[in-house]
Amino acid sequence: MKNKVAVIGAGIAGISSAMYLAERGLSVKLFESANNIGGRMSSFADTEIGELLDLGQHIMIGAYVNFFNLLKKLGTKDLLYQQKKFKVRFLMNSDKIITFEQKFFNDNIGFILGLFLLKGVGLKSKFKMANLISKIIHQKIRKSGLSCQEFLLLHKQENDLIKLFWEPFIIATMNAQLNDAPADILINILYEIFSNGFSKAKIVIPKTELLNLISPVEKYLSDRNCELCLNHRLKRIEIRNGKVATLTINDFCYDDFDAVILAIPPDSLKQIGRLSNLNIFLELVNNFRTSSIITVYLWLDKEITTEKFIGLVDSPLHWLFNIKRISGEITEKHKLYKYAIVISSADKYAKLTREQTLQMCLDELMRFFPNFSTENVINWKVLNYKKATVLLTPQNLHFRATAVTEYENLFLAGDWTSTGLPATIEGAVRSGETAARCVINYLSMC
Repeated sequence: MKNKVAVIGAGIAGISSAMYLAERGLSVKLFESANNIGGRMSSFADTEIGELLDLGQHIMIGAYVNFFNLLKKLGTKDLLYQQKKFKVRFLMNSDKIITFEQKFFNDNIGFILGLFLLKGVGLKSKFKMANLISKIIHQKIRKSGLSCQEFLLLHKQENDLIKLFWEPFIIATMNAQLNDAPADILINILYEIFSNGFSKAKIVIPKTELLNLISPVEKYLSDRNCELCLNHRLKRIEIRNGKVATLTINDFCYDDFDAVILAIPPDSLKQIGRLSNLNIFLELVNNFRTSSIITVYLWLDKEITTEKFIGLVDSPLHWLFNIKRISGEITEKHKLYKYAIVISSADKYAKLTREQTLQMCLDELMRFFPNFSTENVINWKVLNYKKATVLLTPQNLHFRATAVTEYENLFLAGDWTSTGLPATIEGAVRSGETAARCVINYLSMC
């Protein structure tokens, strides 16, 4: 008889675990409390706008290898836009654009050439950045428990490149300000990118709504005699003799699972810990708080930039995405132009109303794009995802959980666990696969 595994939570980590186990012949039930999959990488039907909208606009890099492999299995990898070489443009003000790109070669040499040909940045700054990256590539920098701000100051990075490269990169990848973000995670990311010839730094953006990338999961599992169960909420875990004995899901009690993976965020784990009198979960997750991301969707009657995406420097807005350009749609006359504005690490704007957030965005767009006015706005939507990611800091890194728990058949997955990466989609996929491997190892010894 096949071993039976329950995976709780159909976010990316849970999907990753379930697919990995299903591929290896285990009987898997993937339970999700909501009526759709994906967690924060999901979409919803907005009846007011009349469109499917993502919970937030995502930007990825080529280093998301495990996530891309997952999409390849689902047959949706071609729904991603991927750069041929690394190139990011930044608006400094309404008439100054700086382009940071690989030059001549699609590798580390191309990046260094692009760095030294970068306009508006001092030569001294360029040498210091190149030296720091060289040290990371050759693993000459030890992890130190510093914040990114402390780390950059220690390695004498100049303010011009901090503003143009380090700050946008760190905020985008870690959803944290420089004084909060852990330098040890930054070192891991940079080593992974540069040790592979910088090919993994290329920007990748979904060409369609996020739900379309992962919607084939249900069929993928069904084809392997496994099951996705939506609207199924875990209410209680009962432990007997050091292992999970029963799971209460909705109003049904399951006692036939050989192993369980909890692929849920810390606040959900904390709730289950309370309901199940599992104090270890409470102790585990009390060290984490969350960081928000604001996405503002705008529908305009004109195109204000032909760039697929562009960074905004010295602005509360971090990125502007031209959705039509990314999707490859050719906009016909009289059709609307859709944009997404992203503000990462957005807790400081939490008290703003949606109207105030919109006005802040419109004021900034008028500052950066002289051809834009508020009269161009046909429709808008402000989404403030207050628990977008776990906020990782130098102080709480060592509290990130491993996949294995003190209960022999209970395992953890999620982007907040000990992946060595930020709380990203790629981290979630890797954590799911790690938990699944631990399940297989456990069952092989039973």
